[in-house]
Amino acid sequence: MGIGDSVQGDEMKDYMVHPLGAALKPKLAPLLLVRHATFGVTKAGAATRWQQLKKKLYDLSVVENRKRLRLPVPLEKLAELKEIPALEAEMAALSPETLQIGNVDVTQVVQRLVDGPGEGRELLVYIRS
Repeated sequence: MGIGDSVQGDEMKDYMVHPLGAALKPKLAPLLLVRHATFGVTKAGAATRWQQLKKKLYDLSVVENRKRLRLPVPLEKLAELKEIPALEAEMAALSPETLQIGNVDVTQVVQRLVDGPGEGRELLVYIRS
């Protein structure tokens, strides 16, 4: 039982007809305080993602070069070569000339999601140290 749960049983002459069995399952919100949460693109976030894409494209260019030289390349790496056009397009979208920086403070919204009732809710949290 938790908050708002109830147990019912049959009663006869002020005694329970069958013994009640109830397990205690408290529904408590996690003790998690959200200091700051933003939604959108920040300048620092865009720069970090651009660096990640640059490294990934460099690694894939090495694999492509090994393939061109007919050197052995793992099959997993060969499958990743299909991602190059999508990564290049994302990197072009993150270029400083075309990128539109903008974000919204959603600290209160995320705090309400964490504190809110309900089971089975998943909340994806990215923690920046």
